[in-house]
Amino acid sequence: MHERVDKYQKVAPPKSSAGYRTVPIGPQLAHDLYEHRVKNEGTIDDLVFPGKDGSYLRHDVEMKSWFEPLRKKITAPKLRWHDLRHYAISCWIEAGLNPKVVQTRAGHSSIQITYDRYGHLLDKQQGGEEMAGIESKIYKSEQSK
Repeated sequence: MHERVDKYQKVAPPKSSAGYRTVPIGPQLAHDLYEHRVKNEGTIDDLVFPGKDGSYLRHDVEMKSWFEPLRKKITAPKLRWHDLRHYAISCWIEAGLNPKVVQTRAGHSSIQITYDRYGHLLDKQQGGEEMAGIESKIYKSEQSK
């Protein structure tokens, strides 16, 4: 199912072709989400986290009712929900995911957007080890001639 829900609770297709994507999750999270759905007697077509009336969650309500109280309880700095997206993408980069994979998972329409927005993080990964590895391959091929 490929759809989005806007702040007015209107269901529509993704805003761009980049919105049609699958974001993989780990096996433990998949298991936990499945267990959550079974525990709450949901079906495969049900929302994993529905509102109290079974409808889509409202961003503004969820921010006020649980996100902000949780943030304050753990004394985290003031955050917008969108900041969590930036954090996730930064984690993918730090984990060494291929930039093209990061672009696709983030839903950016081009690699340029990903590089422009997160390029400073990609640069941190580049050190002398990469160049030494390239050099090693070049010298090995020269020695085998």
